[in-house]
Amino acid sequence: MLAKAPHPDQAKALSIAQIRSALKRGGRQRNLDTRAAEIQTAVRTPQLTAPPAVGAAFAATTKALIAIIAGLNDAIVELETELASSLEQHPDADIYLSLPGLGVTLGARVLAEFGDDPERYDDAKSRRNYAGTSPRTIASGTKRAVLARLGVLT
Repeated sequence: MLAKAPHPDQAKALSIAQIRSALKRGGRQRNLDTRAAEIQTAVRTPQLTAPPAVGAAFAATTKALIAIIAGLNDAIVELETELASSLEQHPDADIYLSLPGLGVTLGARVLAEFGDDPERYDDAKSRRNYAGTSPRTIASGTKRAVLARLGVLT
């Protein structure tokens, strides 16, 4: 939306169809017509205005920031592609990617955190201890409780 109309006067001139297509290009899928009508109503309501020079400066700043964000999004896509191809080459990639909730990005992060040396941990318990997912035992006198660790994954 901001790429199409960075200045408030340009936004006021947009039709509902133009706003709807901008929302769709931005990835929105639901309630496009309702949201487009809400946006059109919001940009057409009377608001405080800035002097023309200030409005033009903010519009130029908005255009520049949109170009920066678009460049960052392109770089992220390139990095994700490279990460996926690098992860596929690892011999344990199938194991990490088979874990529920681990995609390419998180699977690569888990692999990097644990390391890829199969001899690094003596047993599975050592690896769980390193990850902070081992149950914790609380014992006092004759009472003993085994509890799950909470809040270890950040």
